[in-house]
Amino acid sequence: MEVEAQSSSDASDKTTPHSMEATQENRLPNIVSDTPRVGLYMWVLLVALLLPALAVALVGSNYVNIPHKTLWVLLLASPVLFVIVSLPKSYTISNDELRIQGWYYRFRIHRSTIVSCEPMKPVKAILHPGSIFCSDPSTALKISRKKGYSPVISPRNPELFMRILRQDPEDEKE
Repeated sequence: MEVEAQSSSDASDKTTPHSMEATQENRLPNIVSDTPRVGLYMWVLLVALLLPALAVALVGSNYVNIPHKTLWVLLLASPVLFVIVSLPKSYTISNDELRIQGWYYRFRIHRSTIVSCEPMKPVKAILHPGSIFCSDPSTALKISRKKGYSPVISPRNPELFMRILRQDPEDEKE
């Protein structure tokens, strides 16, 4: 796992989160980027979504004649494809915004609208309406905003993200 940090003096500086600890006592990086991983909870959810399609395929071929069996298998398996395609590819924090990028979307949250950033329990993270941006519920963070949608993200290093998002963006510009 590598977290990319860009300071105002060197835009191509790459460090790991552990080496960033010492340099962050006085200042935080201007840009932090993270590639989330798919955790155990998400794999269990994907398998659970595949079970109805598997049941139709097995029962339909061995015990009962199900009309249009292939269509039912495809329809029941389609949520798995949707979940896989909607998983986030990266989270990026800059001085101005938190950017969540997936395969077919880019969601931006201005830092001035973020009220809090708190960890969530895995079950609550899966059931939260904003969990579409969460690929690993064991590292889930809820981003509460002044108004509107509260997304749930799952960076590989949630402590670093919480510390940066809890800081006032105006302080970092100075």
